[in-house]
Amino acid sequence: MKSNTQTKLIAVLTVAVIGLLLSVSSCKDDDDPSPLIGTWEEKSYVASGCIDPDDNETFTCTSSCETIVITENTIKIDTDPAIPYTTDGNKLTISQTTGGITISITVQFSVSGNTLTITQEEEDADGGCTSVSTYQRV
Repeated sequence: MKSNTQTKLIAVLTVAVIGLLLSVSSCKDDDDPSPLIGTWEEKSYVASGCIDPDDNETFTCTSSCETIVITENTIKIDTDPAIPYTTDGNKLTISQTTGGITISITVQFSVSGNTLTITQEEEDADGGCTSVSTYQRV
């Protein structure tokens, strides 16, 4: 079972990566900034369909919410170091090495107006959860 902090970190990293990918891959005009580039504040997180029912959870942020800053090639979550990302259509992938262990996460993302939605589907070995994080442009 993953810790709540690890699950939230993975969800946030996934959202950040997806947002960055959209901004790089979906530009209609080279002069217009990507809709993903910017600062995003978390509004909600839902984990459902988990193999262990105790891992299913819903979270609504009302204060001290997590912030993601997406540039043309990095995602930064709160005060953590910026992480490079890649995109392929509506899929965003980030890889981070910590303590000799590399974790790669691929998520799906969408931007509608000032709302960024990041969806991550875990393998059964990782808990089998479907996590959806929603962010509002700041």
